[in-house]
Amino acid sequence: MKRSGGLHEDDDVARALEWLYETCGDRSQDVKTRVQKAQDTYIRHVGNPNERGGDITLDTLGADLVASYLAQADALINNAAAYDLGLGTHVVPFIKQLGENLDKVKSIAGASDRAARMLLSNGSDPSGGFFELVTALRYVQDGYQVEFVPERRGISKTADFQITRAGATQHVECKRLRSGPYEAKEKSEQRRIFDRLAEFVERDRLSLHIDVTYTKELHEIPDGYLASWAEKAITSRLALTGGYPWKDEIGFGTVKPANIRAVQKDIRDFYHLLFGSKLARLLIGHEVQEPYSMAGVFIPSHHDPRYISEAHAGTVVTWRCVAETSMTNKSRHIKSHLSEIEKQLLEVGEGVGHIGMDADGDIDISDLRRAKNYQAVAEFQSRVKINALYLHYFVCRITETKSWMIDETVDYFSVTGHLPLTGSGRIFTGGEELLGELPAWHQKPPPLPGPRKR
Repeated sequence: MKRSGGLHEDDDVARALEWLYETCGDRSQDVKTRVQKAQDTYIRHVGNPNERGGDITLDTLGADLVASYLAQADALINNAAAYDLGLGTHVVPFIKQLGENLDKVKSIAGASDRAARMLLSNGSDPSGGFFELVTALRYVQDGYQVEFVPERRGISKTADFQITRAGATQHVECKRLRSGPYEAKEKSEQRRIFDRLAEFVERDRLSLHIDVTYTKELHEIPDGYLASWAEKAITSRLALTGGYPWKDEIGFGTVKPANIRAVQKDIRDFYHLLFGSKLARLLIGHEVQEPYSMAGVFIPSHHDPRYISEAHAGTVVTWRCVAETSMTNKSRHIKSHLSEIEKQLLEVGEGVGHIGMDADGDIDISDLRRAKNYQAVAEFQSRVKINALYLHYFVCRITETKSWMIDETVDYFSVTGHLPLTGSGRIFTGGEELLGELPAWHQKPPPLPGPRKR
């Protein structure tokens, strides 16, 4: 694999990776080999013209989720060609948090064993394991003695770790909520709908911004839905300053011209442009949040196919679905995770729970999820005493000023008044506090960078 140098010399990430490899002992080289293989897989994937503009997840890159996860942290400091802005923002914050506080991590009894078991299990999703490690670290930072509870296979369920301070011990169970199959299926359906539009865009070299709200589930939307409205808009004789609007039984939206000249100017000034959020911003004239789809007539850079060296047309579709079934499925609440926490704490009879989840880029979806989470917690009748429950919402941002960024909002629940963590209860420490009381998904994105010189 060609090593191209990293984006940043991040000592915290480097220290964390070194420790993680060390926990694997004489099998550390096997893990490093898997990581390099995962980076090779990523480079081949993004180099495939048929994958341009597609959604990349850890699952996209193969069954070795652990290697794909670590590969992003390694790529940040060693191999820029294999670093993905979207994936990295879900990975790097957790690994960097460990590296920033590595002495405290090493003080946690059982942390090395827990890390090694996670890394050597190449078929499992590591996001839950890293959530456990960073949460355990947070308690150490708050003055607790922390010890991971060894798993007892086939005997009984146990909590992840126990915390002790002033002679009092609590057991803590962590759960990480991942996106469900409905979200993945919906993105696949949007890709199907968008592919027909992309053919039209490439054939006629169209530069458009289409903003659509689907009122039906996406599997009910015909392939040519967006292409049809785009064609009607560009052939219309109406000159509308706000764009060409439409509304029907399937959805509603607007079609506007996109600013391909802004893209061309940026390429002239800076030689090449990443196929990503900045390209979308230049086309539509303002910051773009997930989800969106993008296509056009672009010439990829011969140095790195993720970048474009020429742009002749570009179209962005910002989209959302407000069909009731879609909203309900995407705002999955945490009832099943509450039941799992209860099972893990049954043997000891009480404890603390932490549930981590990514907040959706759609504000309405995230607000609905939060409301349903509140309802699930209020209605849950636990057989054990959950002294404290923390719901951690992570907003992973792709910005033009940083290679990764994560904002965290925490909801705290307790019927006993138990306060195991000071402050906001966030597991990410050292960053800036969010402004006001609004959750992270309501906060404005970071400011754009100032003008750059060649």
